[in-house]
Amino acid sequence: MTKYIVAILCLIALTAERTEAQAFIEQIHPGVVKRGVTTRIHLVGTELLTPVDIWTSLPTDLVHQVGMEADDQGNMFIDLEVSENAPLGLYGMRLATDDGLSNVHLFSIDDLETVLEEEYVSPKEHNNGKLELAQPIAYPATVAGAIKPTDVDYYSIEVTKGETLSFEVVGNRLGKALDPVVTILDEKGKFVVSRDNDVGLLFDLRFEHTFEKAGKYFLRLHDSRYVGSQHWSYSFRIGKFPIARVAIPSAVQPGASTKLGFPQVADSQAELLLPADCDRSTVFFDFKREGDDASTWLPISVNNNKNQLELEPNDKQESAVAVTLETNIHGSFKDDQDWDWYSLELQKGITVDLKVETRNIGSPADVELTIYDPKGDVVKRVDDVGFEDAITSFTSPEEGTYYFKLREVVQHGGEAFAYRLEINALKTAIKATSGIGRIAVPIGTWQPLPIDVDRSRVAGDLTVQLLGVPEGFRLESNVIPADVTKWVGRLYIDDGVNTGVYAMHVNVQQIIEGEVKAESYANTQPLVDRIPTGRGPHGEPFELREDQRRLPASLKDQIAVLVTPPIPFDFKVNTPDVLLARYQHVEFKFDVMFDEGFQQPVTFEARGGELEQDRLRAPRVIAAIPEVTQSVSDLTGTLTSGVGTNLL
Repeated sequence: MTKYIVAILCLIALTAERTEAQAFIEQIHPGVVKRGVTTRIHLVGTELLTPVDIWTSLPTDLVHQVGMEADDQGNMFIDLEVSENAPLGLYGMRLATDDGLSNVHLFSIDDLETVLEEEYVSPKEHNNGKLELAQPIAYPATVAGAIKPTDVDYYSIEVTKGETLSFEVVGNRLGKALDPVVTILDEKGKFVVSRDNDVGLLFDLRFEHTFEKAGKYFLRLHDSRYVGSQHWSYSFRIGKFPIARVAIPSAVQPGASTKLGFPQVADSQAELLLPADCDRSTVFFDFKREGDDASTWLPISVNNNKNQLELEPNDKQESAVAVTLETNIHGSFKDDQDWDWYSLELQKGITVDLKVETRNIGSPADVELTIYDPKGDVVKRVDDVGFEDAITSFTSPEEGTYYFKLREVVQHGGEAFAYRLEINALKTAIKATSGIGRIAVPIGTWQPLPIDVDRSRVAGDLTVQLLGVPEGFRLESNVIPADVTKWVGRLYIDDGVNTGVYAMHVNVQQIIEGEVKAESYANTQPLVDRIPTGRGPHGEPFELREDQRRLPASLKDQIAVLVTPPIPFDFKVNTPDVLLARYQHVEFKFDVMFDEGFQQPVTFEARGGELEQDRLRAPRVIAAIPEVTQSVSDLTGTLTSGVGTNLL
């Protein structure tokens, strides 16, 4: 008999007054809010009408709600107050309701005024689907609209001769399958210029255009395939702002002032200083030049390596630039025949980690990395690894000078074809992940907290810390034993904790003699869209789309927690582990305890592991648990294995 583990990690009890369906946000409109003001946003979805609060991936002193209102048409409106100090960029939002936390939905924070697409607000009174019906826009502004199936949106602007304007669409980056195209037409409807995708922005775009003649111009926006959805929101930015998509260097050290350059914006520099205690892996940097209407936000990585800029000429082995370990090398392929060489002195037996970054920093470069030993022989050659750029390691077989050659695979080039090569000695390392991005816990009870741990040269027990939450959040045990890679802790919420939403960071550490040797925040991969995958020729789902994989870093390194009032019942699972053969079923037992006077029926859901709908296919294990109307001991539930269940 082949066996596997089904994690009865989470039995969720629901009273008759609560719906079994959790809230799901299909759309936030507008999907952009301006910092420094309060914006009324409209949440569209299901089961939204019992709101408690909102959760965002930014601290509450930067973003919070100051009013919530539901109407009898099923609409939910939130008044969202955004601090003047809030960083621009993309962030996540969840709605907390009586039934728990919703899925996450993305929104952006901007410094442009927001103008609503009139057709979206009042479709019966307004239509901007034809050139002659174009909606006039007074820029600088961000137009908040939506693309329905076959939809084409026209806007009009008035420009002066020689005026240069920037244009950007944020749509695909909101976690939707939108692939926007913008076309500029003159006052007679004649084609001027068109723009589709820009690297580093998923399927979105950012460009600038100089108008040779003064007058009226039309802006046409549509999906490249002419598909769409009433839930596909976009933000169309119009004004004078930098079109930069990549910064050099693309990484900074906390506490150290770093001067940034921008290859796509000539003669422009900016300075970035992060607090010494900054623990983010990536931040958005607001880049704005003197005279600009608005800013552009760019992703900047944060690590402790020193930065070294490429020094040309280094297109031959004999002119290789010398580098050292624990360094980020920042360079670019200036033309289509540019090869970049670097040299590193190593003792025998040193293991080196190498990582190339391009697409995550907004660069179109596709880098191939080749490692040469002191004799000139190839040690290793690597290109893409899965969905990421070149990542590899090697151990020096002898003492001497080793060489790294970087080339652009399709031999394209230009200042924007930038890269970052991270060179590190192999260290002890922990990679922690969690299969959950949200938890609802009643006061006085607990919920399971699953953590997967990948260790590299890390032996012994690991310590788990909860950060960003008040006293009263505690773990039954905060130790992950040395031989455990899949750990399930119990998160307790003690009496005295206030109800509401919290952003919880889970930090996993190796501590030796009081010193932290390695640590990792538990990362999550929440899904935004109801159908977050690509589709095959017969409609079958396959890998997650880029807009679901490449989420804002601030969203992935924390877990949303909703603390609810105490519940008038409790339960205890008597069979925490079960063995189940494929295509068979197994029973498990648990007790249910009602408070005196409580008489409502209670239903249960089993979640976790193979019990989950993962959007790629249906749950592989089905739970059947009877409804309960009174206290009962050894209540029997059943788990049934289906087709394609993963074996352990």
